Amino acid sequence: MGDQGGGAVTNWLKRASPPVFAAFAIAGAFSAYFCMYGFRKPFTAGAWPGSIRSGRAASSTSRSPS
Repeated sequence: MGDQGGGAVTNWLKRASPPVFAAFAIAGAFSAYFCMYGFRKPFTAGAWPGSIRSGRAASSTSRSPS
């Protein structure tokens, strides 16, 4: 593989101090999670038991069946 040089961000991160590198990694991880949350939420919102898709109406209160 060898030394391929890298891009501007790669070279900047190579020279960055550990706290700056950690802040960059944290920001990247948070950004990736934040962007994926928009795709994840619609699919999990319709999958809970008692939803309209399962044949029962959704209710905000918990009642025992009579």
